Amino acid sequence: REKAIWRKGSGGSQSEERKVASNIVKEAINGAGVNVDVETQSYAAALGGWVMDSAPLRIPPSILSNDIKRELTPVLESAFEGNIQAIEKIANVSVMAYKGLDESALLDESTKDYIVDLQGIILAFAGRVLLQRTNFTLERGRTYGIVGQNGTGKTTLLNRVAAKDIAGFPEDVSVYYIQHEIMSDKEETIVDFMVQMVPEGVTRDTVVNTLKEVGFDDEKMAATIQSLSGGWRMKLAIARAMLWDADVLLLDEPTNHLDTSAIAWLTNYLKSLTNTTICLVSHDYDFLAEVLTDVIHLSEKTLTYYPMSFRDFQSLKPEIVAALPSSDNAIAKQSNIEGGSADGAKEAKKESGFAIDQIGDDQPSHIKPIRFPEPGDLEGVKSRAKCVMYMKEVSFGYPGTSKKILNGATVKITQNSRAALVGLNGAGKTTLLKLLIGALQIDEGVGEVWRHHNLRLSYIAQHSMQHLEESLENTPLEYLQNRFYNGRDKEIAKRASHNLSKDELATSQERGNIMDVIGRVMRGKHLFYEVRRAGREENDTDWEMMSSLERKDPYVMKMVRNFDEKLKAMQSGMDLRPLTKEEVRIHLENFGIDQDLAMGKIKRMSGGQKSRLVLAAAMWTNPHIIALDEPTNYLDNDTLAALTKALIDFKGGVITISHNEPFVNAVCDELWRVGDGVVVTEPVAGKAPKKLSVAERRALKAGIDAEEATMKEAQNNKKLTAKEKKEAAAAKKAAAGPVKDLYGRGK
Repeated sequence: REKAIWRKGSGGSQSEERKVASNIVKEAINGAGVNVDVETQSYAAALGGWVMDSAPLRIPPSILSNDIKRELTPVLESAFEGNIQAIEKIANVSVMAYKGLDESALLDESTKDYIVDLQGIILAFAGRVLLQRTNFTLERGRTYGIVGQNGTGKTTLLNRVAAKDIAGFPEDVSVYYIQHEIMSDKEETIVDFMVQMVPEGVTRDTVVNTLKEVGFDDEKMAATIQSLSGGWRMKLAIARAMLWDADVLLLDEPTNHLDTSAIAWLTNYLKSLTNTTICLVSHDYDFLAEVLTDVIHLSEKTLTYYPMSFRDFQSLKPEIVAALPSSDNAIAKQSNIEGGSADGAKEAKKESGFAIDQIGDDQPSHIKPIRFPEPGDLEGVKSRAKCVMYMKEVSFGYPGTSKKILNGATVKITQNSRAALVGLNGAGKTTLLKLLIGALQIDEGVGEVWRHHNLRLSYIAQHSMQHLEESLENTPLEYLQNRFYNGRDKEIAKRASHNLSKDELATSQERGNIMDVIGRVMRGKHLFYEVRRAGREENDTDWEMMSSLERKDPYVMKMVRNFDEKLKAMQSGMDLRPLTKEEVRIHLENFGIDQDLAMGKIKRMSGGQKSRLVLAAAMWTNPHIIALDEPTNYLDNDTLAALTKALIDFKGGVITISHNEPFVNAVCDELWRVGDGVVVTEPVAGKAPKKLSVAERRALKAGIDAEEATMKEAQNNKKLTAKEKKEAAAAKKAAAGPVKDLYGRGK
């Protein structure tokens, strides 16, 4: 590194101005009274002179001095025996002499009202030093944005400030941390929930008025938290922060899940907090440009302060901002990631509309590719353009609310689908996705949701990383082995649509009730399931049509769904795929998790690495369709680039909810606009509409509704595989019973 800096500081012909600047730094070093060898002194002088000569004319003196100190510290630290204050003085003296200023230009701290002023702090996490002998200061009423590369410790710093877990942090300063939107599984109204979460002395009326201030009406306040979209949950978190009225407000990626109008509301709210100190982390640079008064750059274990707006910081330090993580940068990088086909890269470049910059030594790190497994054939479906899942005329509202979130919504999915759900917060995007994949169940008589019985589907929810909370002390390898033990995904088994309650288990054991589902076969157009009833012999079973099972107690359909998942796991090869260390390790490597990470504890992984682990777990079943809810939230730049490339190359279908337009443009070719209870489909701008399937072309020619014809054909597919025909024949024979003579005796 020092050789590179030496070339940077002294290479080529120096201008007269730079020579003057270098001589000023040399005199400042001599004036420090420390014996520095000639080579080191010349090197430091050339480096400091380069910094001053290269700096913009309008750079504030204090920032220029800090830049010089930062470059000189690794060079002079040994000679000055770690006396950073002495090196800082050299930088100050050099700037004053070079600019012709006095000390008042640098020493204006007396007029500032610091609410937090910590000098020389050291911050470590999981055995790694993140900050070393740096200052952490916050001025009252200012809004600070912490920027820096992923993995440098931005979120860790917020966590430590929130816990006041930094030596010398003032006890009398109140801190409130909005880390993510509010989550709760309790069946209680939003007002009742909030009353329990505010300081003593805050009345119910105050809670109601605050909720109204952030946009909640009476109907929303009477609803449960589960019925709220991610954006409304974030508004609820803001309302709770308002009721705590803290001196310091911390926010980590606050614009995640928010649509344009919600971001505008949040921006105006933060600007109104003139007496509150705000410190936040965000990759939304348009948002930062609106709210920040100061920028804190975290790099090389040091905090550097820039008392200016983000736009001014961008102009002053374009090289820093260009290297920062952002979704646009990530999408531009994706087609250079190793592991993809050349054709795929060209197509991605053509479709994304972003300039593709070659990744080189100037990038912060090499992007480890993500490789999704091949989904394989969907048994019983010959064409990838055939409908494999649909929602028809579905209406849905959450318990406790009269408003229908969806009202007559209709969509369909094929293995070629690349669909993005877009719309305002609260429009019903997540609700629609959960209904489609089966995480929520529709009410009887208000529409139909159908999925091909052999379809393997992976769902990555907004808060999928919460699955890891119970396994932080485990390794990634152990996590996958535990999750898929016995060939079943434990996370699916936990869903309300699959998990039998104690009462339901007791009901299933009552004499004559269905206690188990042990077989499945397709007979003509209909699915039949083999069931075992309580009180009968083990081999005394019945075959019942799916439509009949749907009319029985709800627990029966849970058993059916669990049996379907078991068959899907078998068809994906999970029952044959050993959960050995080597097999799991190879799978994790395909998601950029090397052997060292695979054998280390999950709690030591970065956010991006945890996201890769969640993706790896979701793809263990080799799904035909991937459903992702806000997948770009909480992803670092490199992981977003790798995920984008993996989705472009994936051979199955993709359904996603995202407010990230560059990501949607790169991955999807179809938009589902959700609003007013309905879904309107349209192609992504600049991309050709989807080609019609054979069923759709046939329907149009006959003058009938193409969508209706497609859905009907999907369910009424008479083409059975050889395996299904064999199973149907065996089931028919078993159902008929033994052959008897005229007197009822077995032959």
